[in-house]
This record gives sequence, C-alpha cells and structure tokens, in this order.
Amino acid sequence: MCVLKQADAADLRFAESIDKQRNFTAIALGGLSISSAQILRQDSRDGHLNIVMRYITGMNGEDFALQGDRPIAVEISCALSALLLDNMARSEIRDVASQLFLDKITQVVAATHWPELVPVMAQTFACVHDLIGSRPSIAVPLGPCHGDLTLSNVIWSPSLGLVLIDFLSTYLESPLQDLAKISQELEFGWSFRRMDQNLRIKSQLFSQLAFPSYGRYLYALFPGAAYLFKLLCLARIAPYITDPVSAAWLVQSLHTALAQAPEAKTLCPPSYR
Repeated sequence: MCVLKQADAADLRFAESIDKQRNFTAIALGGLSISSAQILRQDSRDGHLNIVMRYITGMNGEDFALQGDRPIAVEISCALSALLLDNMARSEIRDVASQLFLDKITQVVAATHWPELVPVMAQTFACVHDLIGSRPSIAVPLGPCHGDLTLSNVIWSPSLGLVLIDFLSTYLESPLQDLAKISQELEFGWSFRRMDQNLRIKSQLFSQLAFPSYGRYLYALFPGAAYLFKLLCLARIAPYITDPVSAAWLVQSLHTALAQAPEAKTLCPPSYR
C-alpha cells in the first residue's frame, strides 16, 4: 500500500520538507530503529508536485493513549532520546538574532483572533520580550530536526520501530524545535485533548514514561533557549484554533508554560561539549 501527497509545484516549503524526509539517515541503536517513511516516487505534473511513499501500519496519535503500554512508552522514550542525541551531535551552537524570536511572537499575536486566547497571548508576548530583554542574540544549537515531531507524525511499528512522516521545514532548524514539539505532546497532551477524563489520565501516564530522558538533559543544558522554543511552539497554534476544546487546552497550556519561565540570564551561551 502507498500514500499519495500532493502540493503546488511552487510550494518550496513542501519540497524542502520532502527532501528532509528523503535524506533522513536511519538510526539503529541496540534493538531500536528510527527511520523515515520511504519515498517511492516523485514527479511534477499539471503544476503539482506528487509524492508517493510507503504506507506504514502502526500506532500513532491518539492510538498511544488507547493502545500504548509501559514497554511501548519506554521504547518511545529511548527512540526519541536517540533521535535528539543524534541531531545534537550534528549541530553547532550559533548566535541567533533575538529579533527572529521577537518577530515570530509578534506575527503570531497579530494573527490570533479567538477571544479567550487574546489575554494569555498578550502575557506570552510580554514574557518573550522580558526574557530576551536587550540581548541582541541567543545561543542556539543549529542542526537537523524533523520540524513537526508530534505523535501524529511518528508511527510505532513492532517490525520497523519508530517511523517518521510529514517532516516540516521550520523558521529555525534546531533540535530544540523537535524538543518543543515533543513537549507539546508529552508534557501538555495536544493529541489527547479531545479524549474523556479517563483516557486523558491514561495518556498522562503514558506520556510521563515516553518523555525522552535526553530531552530533560537538553532543558537543563539550554534552559532559556529551550524554554523559548517551547513557549513559541505552543503560541504558534493560536492562529489556527477553531474550536472551544482546543482553545481551552491552549489557554491552560500557555498558563502552565508561563509559570515555568526561567531567568533571563539562562539565555547566555552555555558551555557545551
């Protein structure tokens, strides 16, 4: 079985994302395997870019709360740690202009229209500005990342391990971007927000076990920069909110994240080896 994806041939971001998926280097560590869904064919026709990729059967998205157990959660944690570690090993710490983050939060706040979100987005805007202050740049590890590492874009297959799909070209390529997306899922529960109370509790237990230990290390290593990515990752959802359940989830998640704000000095360049 195959999956067909199609986009406008002029959509450079889509083309870049497909290149990320095609060029992903599989990771094998002990019994763990992390790979990307194989792209079988690519062609341009009638102004469209057509991508045919292998269909992968497995668990993803809400399935992890419905069917996931402790052994699977532990394997997910190990696989995500291996992915983050591999990407960090191929990254370089660079000074990134603070204005990039300020421009991003400004754009997101301006595009947010859901009434209940407006006050918390104003607080988020203020938090980003307070954290950055007058600092002209921020030390960030720049390197490979999936770009949209949500539970909907990973498939857990007993035979194939962790298979990545739907890569995304982002405004800043960094392993911290993937860490922020992992947190969006395993810390705040984006994929489980529509479930009933009992299933949400089950998803929280799964998420606590599935969170990668190396992710916690990165939060300790880059406390300011990693937090900034996490906050912006949540905030960027706001303009796309179209229902009250998602709005309530985002309000609660942003309030929780805002309470975690570190001191501004944590944006200083870390000593990383």
